[in-house]
Amino acid sequence: MFHSKVPVASGSTLTDSVHADVTRKTNDHTTKGEKLFQGPVNCGSVANFINFPPGGRAPMHSTKSIDYDISIEGEIELELENGEKRVLRSGDVFIQRQTKHAWHNQHPIQWTKVFSICIASANSVDEKN
Repeated sequence: MFHSKVPVASGSTLTDSVHADVTRKTNDHTTKGEKLFQGPVNCGSVANFINFPPGGRAPMHSTKSIDYDISIEGEIELELENGEKRVLRSGDVFIQRQTKHAWHNQHPIQWTKVFSICIASANSVDEKN
């Protein structure tokens, strides 16, 4: 889900959100049987700032979490597994559940800062030993 900021009241933002079912064993947008790595969340939640240098990127990945990514400074390109790309600007929010995605700061001299909140969710695929 992609959402640009919409001022509602001082410090508030509304979204046309879809409730996430974190107890399901499958995801509507499966990763075709791939295992997901746990990433920064281990049965809880984590919030952090991520700084991308000019030209910096995070390769295609997915985690077992619901992620709320908020662009704080600069611009960052988000690429999804299906090839769709969006540029997030300061104040934009991207919410995803276990989707494969990559980040790329395409600016030649400007750093980008993203605030990310990740909340652990159930496995999206049956993991076999």
